[in-house]
Amino acid sequence: MRQVAAVLIPAAVTMLALAAPTTVRAQSSAFDGPQAFGVMAGAGLLAGMICWTVELANADSRYDDAPKVERDDDYERTGWFVGGKIVSATEFLDEGQEEENNREASPIPVEFKMDSGNTSAGFSLVGGRRCNDRFSVEIGFEWVDDFSGKFIRTDNGNVAKSATFAPIVGTINLKGYLLTGRYQPYGLFGVGLMAIDEVTKTTSATSRQTTGLLALRFGGGIDYYLTRNWVLNAELDYIYSATDIETFDYLSLGFGVSYRF
Repeated sequence: MRQVAAVLIPAAVTMLALAAPTTVRAQSSAFDGPQAFGVMAGAGLLAGMICWTVELANADSRYDDAPKVERDDDYERTGWFVGGKIVSATEFLDEGQEEENNREASPIPVEFKMDSGNTSAGFSLVGGRRCNDRFSVEIGFEWVDDFSGKFIRTDNGNVAKSATFAPIVGTINLKGYLLTGRYQPYGLFGVGLMAIDEVTKTTSATSRQTTGLLALRFGGGIDYYLTRNWVLNAELDYIYSATDIETFDYLSLGFGVSYRF
C-alpha cells in the first residue's frame, strides 16, 4: 500500500503543477475555469493520498490484534463525516477592477460602487474524512446569494447600469485540530474553483456571464460534540479569488451541524 501512495502523491503534485502555470494575480489573463478545476482535482488527489498515508502510518503504530472498543468520547477517531452550514457573507470586491473591465466593453466613463452594507446569505455543504486525531480532509461547496452594485456615469451622475454577483465556491480543504476533546478548535486551508454569475442590467438590455476563477480559502472554526456522532460547528473563512481579472473576495461566517459516521 505504501508503494501505491509513494507513486500517487508525486503524480498529484505533478498534476497540480501542470494545472497551475501562473502565479496568483500575476498576469493580465484570467486564471480560468478549466485551470482552476485542474488545480482542484490535483489538490483533491494530493490531499486524499496524504490522508491515506497518514492513516496507514497510524495503523502501523497501533496494536491491530487488540479488541476495538467503541467509546462514547472517541471524538478524535478516524472516519467519514458530512455537514452543512448557513452562511453570512461580506464582500470585498475590487471596485477599481470592475471599472477597468467595463472600460474594455464601453467607452462611457463610469464609477463602480457596491451597494452600502453589502452582505448576503447562503449555505455550504461539506463531506470528508478524519485521517487521524489532528488532521482531516474535506470537499466543500458554498453558494452565496446576489451581491449588488451600480455603474454610475462620471459625466452626469446617472446610473448607467446595475450589476449583481452570485459566487459559488468549491474547495478541497485541509483541517488541523488544536484539541481533540468535546471542543475542537481548528485551522483550515483550501484550494479550488470559484464561479461568479454576473448579471448586468441597463434600461434596455440585460446581459449575463459566468467567470471561473481559482479560489483559496483561509480560516478556522470550532467543533462542539453534542454526542459521539452529532457536531455543532462555527467557522470564519476568507475566500480569495486568485486572479487579476475578477477580484471578488469575501468573508464567510457560517454556523451548522455535521454528522460523524
